[in-house]
Amino acid sequence: MKKSIIGAILAGTVIGGSVIGRWKEKKIKQKEEQELKYAEITRLLAQWVNLKQNKKELKKYFLENDFRKIAVYGVSYVGKCLIRELQDTEIEIVYVIDQRGDAVDLEEEIRLFHPDDELEAVDAVIVTSVYYFEQIEKKLEKKIDCPIISVSDIVFEFEMDL
Repeated sequence: MKKSIIGAILAGTVIGGSVIGRWKEKKIKQKEEQELKYAEITRLLAQWVNLKQNKKELKKYFLENDFRKIAVYGVSYVGKCLIRELQDTEIEIVYVIDQRGDAVDLEEEIRLFHPDDELEAVDAVIVTSVYYFEQIEKKLEKKIDCPIISVSDIVFEFEMDL
C-alpha cells in the first residue's frame, strides 16, 4: 500500500512538473514573440519619424503607384498613425479591416470590416500589423484582387531616398 501511495505521489509530481514546464515554455515563447513584435514596430516608427524629420511624406508612395483608394488592415498604433498621415491628402481610405470588429476606436468615420467579411475592391490593402504580415497576406490574397503591402515596405522604401 505504501508503495502505491509513493508511486502515485511520484507520478503526480512528474505529471505536474511536466504540465508546469510546458506552461512555462509557452509563456516564455509568447513573451519572446511579443518582444520581437514590439522591436519591429519600434524600428518602423523610428524610420517613420526619420522620414518626417526629412520632410518626406508617405502619400508620395501612394501617388507614384496610383494607389488612390486604399484599405488599411490593422487599426492599432501603426494603423492609426497611417490614417492620420493620409488625412486631408489625395489618398482615400475607403475602409479599415480589423480582427476586433466593433472594438476599434477611430476618430474618423471610416467603415470597418472584419477579415472574414466580403471586401470591396480598392487599389491596395496596406497591412499595419507588420509582425503578422505574411499570415495576413495569405488570408487576404484569397479574398481580394489587389496589391497587399506591408506599411514597413513603404516606410523603408523611402530609406533609399534619404
